[in-house]
Amino acid sequence: MSEHPVDILYRRRGAGEFGYALFSIFGSAAGFALGIAIAIAEQDLAVFYIALFAVTLLFTGVGVSLGLHRLFSHHSFVPTRALKITLAIAGVSTGQGYFFRWVNDHHLHHRHSDQPGDPHSPYFVGTKPISGLTGFIHSHCGWLLTKRVPFNTSNFKRIANDQDLTWIDRNSITITILSILLPGLLSLFYEASGSGFVKGCIWGGFARIFVLNHITWSVNSFGHLLGHDPFPNKKDHAKNNALLGLLAFGDGWHANHHAVPVSARHGNGHRQFDFNYMLLLVFAKLGWVKDIKVPKPKDVAIR
Repeated sequence: MSEHPVDILYRRRGAGEFGYALFSIFGSAAGFALGIAIAIAEQDLAVFYIALFAVTLLFTGVGVSLGLHRLFSHHSFVPTRALKITLAIAGVSTGQGYFFRWVNDHHLHHRHSDQPGDPHSPYFVGTKPISGLTGFIHSHCGWLLTKRVPFNTSNFKRIANDQDLTWIDRNSITITILSILLPGLLSLFYEASGSGFVKGCIWGGFARIFVLNHITWSVNSFGHLLGHDPFPNKKDHAKNNALLGLLAFGDGWHANHHAVPVSARHGNGHRQFDFNYMLLLVFAKLGWVKDIKVPKPKDVAIR
């Protein structure tokens, strides 16, 4: 049986993936620090740049949590083609890596959750048990700098041959760069100067990537260390964390998700606010999504 073209491509991406990791962790942090330094030096941060940061954070935050996570990793709903492409582009714009790599690693996270083979557990690095600060750092973002887990399209057969998604995967770096440059170009309409372009790239690009990535990574770290688990019989340490539930667009109700991974709703009840699920209901009213999966925990085998 011949090897899938995407598998062949990823065998050649070692340097690219490591570069992505360095940018996500250190490059975005440097950009964020520069933005803070400029704001302090100017003793001002215009409302325009705050709004630019917020809008781009919302767009890409939905891209990673509703798109890369609930749609492409778990197939919790069926979108129109336009929404599928939009969510995929928004997800890649987070700078968290190549499109198919994100989905591949998330599948392995659920398959081996908090056991040997989990890419980002606070309890294991490969087969070696870890704990404490070492476990936190590894699960938060340190895992991106270690030898990556195996890549295989068999982990995501349902989307491996999608031409739209294959194109987005091949152009992940370009999309990430454009997601930084476009806010800079937009800022030229507000402040027609080189400094305006730089500040647009910082607040709509680097700072947005820095903050959002740490929110996402906090689900991997804090979401398996701190909070409440109403499903004591499941085989991992995923927790419900109210603060992460708010910050991570609903993905912080992590115990709920690990109990019923296919569910499009992570927050159970009005006390567990789930922004993404509310957004899905709006999309359904507009006719942009269908077949939203919301099974009850008792009807699904606990993983």
